[in-house]
Amino acid sequence: MTPREKAARRAIEIEEKLESETLTAQKRNILERELGTICDNIAEGCYSNDPDDGINWSDCPGIYTVPKANHVEFEAVKYKGEYALIYDGRLNRSTVPDGFFMYDIRHADEDWDKPSTIEKSVTVNFYGSIILGHTLDIPECGYLNIAEGDISWLGYRATLADPWGDIEPIMEQKM
Repeated sequence: MTPREKAARRAIEIEEKLESETLTAQKRNILERELGTICDNIAEGCYSNDPDDGINWSDCPGIYTVPKANHVEFEAVKYKGEYALIYDGRLNRSTVPDGFFMYDIRHADEDWDKPSTIEKSVTVNFYGSIILGHTLDIPECGYLNIAEGDISWLGYRATLADPWGDIEPIMEQKM
């Protein structure tokens, strides 16, 4: 069995657990995040790309559970003074419209509520996704540190259809 087959089978197992078992909110969240990670990695070609692996992607229902970027509501924020959008889950990267740029946020090891870095892709300690109207210059180390005060929560939700809107921020909460 190839790595891709193993990943697809695990995604199917998780999907079945999510559909059939009574789970605590915490366990459901863990499984959903694992499923998102697996599906992101499959979609991005992180597993064996052997054409003889026999996987029919329609057999992996979990691959379609990662939301499309234009189908979710984001928290409106300012990142280093510029408007951005944060979603607390994984998004299908291929659905981010032209003119927007998506990165992953990693949370601190000791605090799941504290974003610590912005990276092109995060597997472990995934905090959420951030979408900006410009690219970020990610250094050779692979991440940008998030300092205290870099993210200001604006207090409203937005979509990619009207990302910055004419809504006056209700409040700014520095993080």
